[in-house]
Amino acid sequence: MKKNRNIPFGYTMQKGEIIAEPTESQAVKDIFILIFDEKKV
Repeated sequence: MKKNRNIPFGYTMQKGEIIAEPTESQAVKDIFILIFDEKKV
């Protein structure tokens, strides 16, 4: 039976392990930087 998993954006499943996806994880980092920089203003 197939397992139902929700893997967050920025991660991928390889060989049964959840690992960071470099391109997507950089986008997530950039988004957080933009959000936190706006809140400092």
